[in-house]
Amino acid sequence: PNSLQICRYLHFLCGPKLRVFNVKTYSSLKDTPKSEIYPRPGDHVEHEEAVIDMCASLSKNYPQLREFSIGVNPSSMPIVSAVIESICSFKHLTNLRCCGTTLPLPVKAFVHIALLPSLRTFSFAATDIYWTNSQFWLLDHKPRPKLFPALQEFGIVTLSSSFAAKLLSYVGSRRLTRLVLKVVRDIPRKDVLRLLEAIGNIDASGVLEHLYIFLDVVSNDGQPGDPAPITGKTLQPLYALYRLTRIQLDIHCPWGVDDGDLHEMAYTWPMMTVLELGIERPWRGSSANSVLDLPPARPTFYGLFMLSRCLELKTLGLEWNTDVNSPEALMVQEDFSRPRPDICMLARLRIGLSRVLPGDELRVSGLLARLFLDMKRIETGWVV
Repeated sequence: PNSLQICRYLHFLCGPKLRVFNVKTYSSLKDTPKSEIYPRPGDHVEHEEAVIDMCASLSKNYPQLREFSIGVNPSSMPIVSAVIESICSFKHLTNLRCCGTTLPLPVKAFVHIALLPSLRTFSFAATDIYWTNSQFWLLDHKPRPKLFPALQEFGIVTLSSSFAAKLLSYVGSRRLTRLVLKVVRDIPRKDVLRLLEAIGNIDASGVLEHLYIFLDVVSNDGQPGDPAPITGKTLQPLYALYRLTRIQLDIHCPWGVDDGDLHEMAYTWPMMTVLELGIERPWRGSSANSVLDLPPARPTFYGLFMLSRCLELKTLGLEWNTDVNSPEALMVQEDFSRPRPDICMLARLRIGLSRVLPGDELRVSGLLARLFLDMKRIETGWVV
C-alpha cells in the first residue's frame, strides 16, 4: 500500500499522452467470508487517500485514457466512489478491468461503460446489494444493440447467479468471443439451468469461442443431501454456442454426463481445443464416508473415443469409468483394428477422481496411449 503514494504524483511522472494505466495492490483476505468480501460502509484503509488522489489525477489529466486496469484490496466505499467517478470520466476506453471483488460497480457506472462505443474488454465485480430493481430502467430503455456494441471479452464476478444472468442480458455485442462468469456464493441447483439458458441466449451465440464458468458450490435447493448431477440435459442451452473452442465448466456439483452427451459435444464443438467438466474441484459427496464409496463416473472409454475425433483437442478434463472389460471399452479396442488416418492432438488429460482397478493400470494406460498418441501429461485429483 505504501507504494501507492507515488500515484499521487502521476502528472509529474507521466506525460500528457498516457493511454494505458494499470495499478494493483493486494493484501490477504483469506479469513474474510466470501459473502463479505465487498467493502462495507464505515470501512477505512490506510491507502485510501492515495487511491482517491490518484483517481482524481487520472480524471483531470488523462481524459483520453484507453486502457485502465485497477485492483485495490482491501478497499473502502470512498475508494469505490473515487474509482467510479474516474471511470465515468473516460469516454474512449477500449479495455477496462476492475480486478477482484473489492471494487463493485453500481448501475451508474455500468450504464456509462455499456455505452462506450469502442470498449472491447471489460471485467468487473458486481453485487445486487448496490442495485435496486427500479434502477434497471436506466438500461431497459436503451436499445440493446447500443449496449456494449464492440465488446469482445466479458468477465463477471458476483454473488448471485440470477444477477449475473440479468447483467448478461444487457450485452448487445455480436462480437463477443470470450465470456468468464464466476458466482462466489452457493447457488441452488435449480438456478444452474436458468443461468446456462441466459448464457445460451446471448446475442453473440454464433461467435463466442471461449466460455469459462465458475460456480463455487451448488446446493440441493435447501434440502439435505447432494444436488442432482449436471447432465447433458442441463448443458443443452450451451449447444447454441456452436463456435466454442474452449469450454471450461468449473461447477462444484455431481456430474452425470454420459457417452451420448460426449458424442453430442464432439458433434457440436468439433473444433474445441479445451474441454473441462467439473474437474478443477471434483465432487466428493456429502454422504459418502470416502470418495471410494462414490459410484463410478458414467462416461466410458467409448466417450473418450468419440472425443478423440476432435482433432484439435489439446486439454481434456473429466472423470470416466476406467473399466477396460466393459462392453464400451471392448468395442473401442475392436475399433483399433481399423486404420485411423487422423490423430487427435490431445497432450493433457485431467482425470479428477477416476479410479483404476488394481491390476488394470497397464491396460488403462495402453488404451489411453492408443486413443491419444500425442498425450504428454496426465493429472489426477487424488491426494497422495
